[in-house]
Order: sequence, then structure tokens, then C-alpha cells
Amino acid sequence: MKTPKRKPRDLHSRRYRRYFAQHEEIGRLDEKGRTRIERIYRGDWTVQRLTDRERRIERALLALLYVLAAALFFVAALRELPGNRAWYLSAAHVASFAFLAWTLSGLFNYCGDGARMTVGEYASGAERFRLGSLLSAAALGLCALLYLLCAALFDTGRGGHLLCAALCLLGALALLLARRIDLRVPCETVENTQAAPPAE
Repeated sequence: MKTPKRKPRDLHSRRYRRYFAQHEEIGRLDEKGRTRIERIYRGDWTVQRLTDRERRIERALLALLYVLAAALFFVAALRELPGNRAWYLSAAHVASFAFLAWTLSGLFNYCGDGARMTVGEYASGAERFRLGSLLSAAALGLCALLYLLCAALFDTGRGGHLLCAALCLLGALALLLARRIDLRVPCETVENTQAAPPAE
């Protein structure tokens, strides 16, 4: 009875496979006889129809709106108020912080991308930033609603709770504006015409 052959184990992480999606990996020997992996992209390109100056301005504007939203959130979350010690508002703060951190990773990747992006670069940069900004805006909107609830429930700090609600709402609007700006950037898919490498 023959033993079925096992598939070779994939040692790469899921994140690695997503980022290098549609890449061909070729092993080549260098001068010292060591194998070097050369990655050649075979997928289509996502191209933004912006000049270098327009792209830098757009990325700077996204970063500015993100920093504004994050600053407004932290100003609200760190105020000494009865509501900020309530478990439900603390849970909303944790969710907001997590989404903002994830959005920041997308923004960081996006700012490092050029006008022409691979599938993996587009997913880890532009798409992550857009989804993250939407989720962060929703979390900040929830915080705003909970601050309004705290203003009605607690006898002290009513004005502070209303101020924090306004800060979170402004932060959510800043993130939605950043997302809208990026969605309006003209993009198109361009076929990859790179030829296959010669056989060795």
C-alpha cells in the first residue's frame, strides 16, 4: 500500500502570502553559491492618476486628518469624568484605540506606496486605511452616543460629557472626510506586461 505524498509545508505566514500575492519566487545562486529569492510580480497594477506633488499632498492631508481624529479622541478619553470610568465607555475606548491603531498601520503602508501598487501593497495600504477609518469613525460615533448617555445619567460633569461627545463626533467626521478624499482619487487597473525571466 502506497503512502500518500504530503504537500510541502508552507512556511510563510498568511500575512506574507497576502502581501506577496501574485508574485513569482525564483531561487538564484549568487557569487558565493548561496540561494537568493527573487520575487517577480505577475499581477495587474493599481495606478493612481496623480502627479508626485498631488500624491504627497493627498497623503499629507490624510495623515493630518488622522492625527486630528486621534488627538480629539485621546483628549476626550483622558478627561477626569465619571463616564470615563464606566465599563461600557471604557469598552468603547478600547475598541476605538484598536481600530485607530489598525488604521495607522494602513496609513503608514499607504504613505510608503508610490503611484503604482501591487495587489498586496494596495490591500495593506489604501484598502486597510479606508476600512480602518470607517471602523474607527463608527467606534468614535459610539463613544459620542455613550457620552451623551453619561450626560443624562450622571449628575456631575454634564458639560464635560457633552464636550467629549462633540470631540468624538468631530473625530469621526475627520476620519470619514479622509476616507472620502481617498476614495475620490482616480485609479485604474493596468495590465502587467513584464516578460517572464529566461529559463536557466
